[in-house]
Amino acid sequence: MYSFEIQKSKRGRPCGVQTSVVADGQLGSHHFAFLRAMAQGVEPGICAERYLLGLERVDSRTARVIQRQLLDRVVAVAKALNDIELREASQQLVAAEAANTASSAKLPSLSEFADTLESDMYSESELIELYQERYGDAGQAVDLGHKTKLKALNYLQGRLAKTPNGVDSLAQWLPARLCVPLRTYGVLSLNNLITFINRSGRTWYRLIPRLGRERAARLMSWLEQIQPNCQERLCEHTNTTLNQVLVGLPVKPIPVTESKNDLLIPSLVPLEQLYVPVHLNGSSGAFRGHLTNTLGANTDLQAIEAWFKLLVSTSNQTQIAYKREIERFYLWALLECRKPLSSLDAVDCASYKAFLQKPPAYWVCALPYPRTHARWKPFRGELSAASAQRSLAAVSRLFDDLVSAQYLRANSMPRMGGSRSETVRLDVMRSFAIEDQVHIANTLKTLPDTASGRRTRALVMLLMSAGLRASETQTSHASIIRLREREHVSENMGLTVIGKGNKERIVPLRVELLESLNQHKADLAKVCDTPENQLPLIGTLVKAPCKYANQVTMPGSTLSTAGMYSVLKAFFANVAKQHSVHADFEKASAHWMRHTFAHQVLAATDNNLSIVQQLLGHSSIQTTAIYVKANVESRTRAINAMESPIFN
Repeated sequence: MYSFEIQKSKRGRPCGVQTSVVADGQLGSHHFAFLRAMAQGVEPGICAERYLLGLERVDSRTARVIQRQLLDRVVAVAKALNDIELREASQQLVAAEAANTASSAKLPSLSEFADTLESDMYSESELIELYQERYGDAGQAVDLGHKTKLKALNYLQGRLAKTPNGVDSLAQWLPARLCVPLRTYGVLSLNNLITFINRSGRTWYRLIPRLGRERAARLMSWLEQIQPNCQERLCEHTNTTLNQVLVGLPVKPIPVTESKNDLLIPSLVPLEQLYVPVHLNGSSGAFRGHLTNTLGANTDLQAIEAWFKLLVSTSNQTQIAYKREIERFYLWALLECRKPLSSLDAVDCASYKAFLQKPPAYWVCALPYPRTHARWKPFRGELSAASAQRSLAAVSRLFDDLVSAQYLRANSMPRMGGSRSETVRLDVMRSFAIEDQVHIANTLKTLPDTASGRRTRALVMLLMSAGLRASETQTSHASIIRLREREHVSENMGLTVIGKGNKERIVPLRVELLESLNQHKADLAKVCDTPENQLPLIGTLVKAPCKYANQVTMPGSTLSTAGMYSVLKAFFANVAKQHSVHADFEKASAHWMRHTFAHQVLAATDNNLSIVQQLLGHSSIQTTAIYVKANVESRTRAINAMESPIFN
């Protein structure tokens, strides 16, 4: 950005001629902008502060010293290239500067002359005309020298000014007083600097002594201009006060190496935006297989993307879950371990579980930003033990498949996913007791008779009386069919559901639920032109802009999982408020209603596991049997019915 720094005495003046103000380095567009501003008569101290970012406030004399040394540097570079046109342009620049210096003692600059007139009354051409009228031939000579100088500077800038690149060393563009403290954080290149700013938050400049907010803002403005030449992008949160997550974030210094490859640090972005430097891409990973692999992958990211394509046989929700967990793991490997995935050892993988349960603040954003947004983060908060186990299970499956495909020759994370049955056994206890269900029913009756109220009633009744997963509600009215009982078509209706593993099942629907769904369908038909049979089972009612992106939700669209979550959270908060109960309803979710449904069907069928398995869509009856094990009521009755003399 700037290739020099001021050496000043205690009185603020430049040191002796033996100390150069302009160090040898790249000439950038900002250097020529400084020279043009000086040529146009802008106050020298303002020129230096505005265009030579990072400098302390300097006086006019110091700014003119910088100007002379910078002009000498431009002329020296032009001559060294042994180009006739460059040499002529540099000679014109020197001659114009000499003429301007000779006349500057007699005549005011154009800017100084403009200050004597009424402001904003004249254009630049009119000012020049008035200047020439006032000072005659001398004024015209100054004007010609001014134009010649600007023309020469513009030409020399086009030939000599270097474009900053993300892989450039900081020393090429920043003064040493900034490079030294940044180096302690592992920031060696412009790409590193952008990553450092993104990870440190909007107050990143506090980590750098004597930088200050204003100079940091100018530095970031310059970084934004050169971003097309960098692999990294400045996140929006670094320029706003709205994001409170990253405020005051302590940044751990990282070891500095002299390897050129280590100058590139990946950013915390989604996989589709990720740039992976060569030294981290896994092409020479420590545990890479040496045979040709069946995935056709040469790098870790290629192997992951190929593995994602193998998941097409699983349900959409399963694919989303696997991609989310593998993305987190891969980003963790690059940013926290600083290793390719194919070089991770068992110790690295063991530490990932602790990371999942307490991810750093700069990995977390509580708001659901879309993946295209600059504030997107992989985590919404700390994971529970059960969620961490599922994440590890996904990573373990990835490693198993990469070893099977001969991309890896060793599995660093074998069988770390925990027991699936243990996770389910703990989960099924999260359901509503009879007293809770009474509160839910009473709150449903008090919902307003509006489109929004009718949608909430339909959603709650659907989940409570059909036992669907949240993702399974995202279907249309075309999925509702008339049931066939033995040889005849009955009057009963059912819902065709595509569940996990693309398995189809039919869930009978109660008459009360059908009435509620039809009322909601009538509301949707009023706000969109979609045929009634194709309307979503649960849909959006109004057109609304997305809070975190330039997108719009159209009325009549399928209600998203996030939208459903918001509706249910508001409803459960209403239940808790009306009935003064908080412990369960503050944690309640759609899955609570599915578990409640399972317990109710078990009680209604005298623990008929086969019926419950079919209604819930479980692949194994062993999973369904966990609900029976979780039923404490029957065990309590058995204990109380025991007969023994010791109880008398």
